[in-house]
Amino acid sequence: MTVEVPDTPNWNPLLTRLARDHCAVFMYIGHVGPVHLYKHIVTRRYLNLDGEGNCYVWNGQGDEAKDYLPADFGEQLLRVTGARG
Repeated sequence: MTVEVPDTPNWNPLLTRLARDHCAVFMYIGHVGPVHLYKHIVTRRYLNLDGEGNCYVWNGQGDEAKDYLPADFGEQLLRVTGARG
């Protein structure tokens, strides 16, 4: 499984965790299984969320859904943006 890029970006997972105006600094990259990948436009780091807004971190070893491990949203948001939501 690789990153799938749908015709229409899915912003819903990100919108469950951040206000709409804070989403403007992210690009929707696609999804790996149920995990949606959002790339920060300044830091170029990824915030990975499932359909319910649960956060995941990539283990660096593959490109399958099993390679994304549960992570703390606040910690990941700080890592990706430098700010807490």
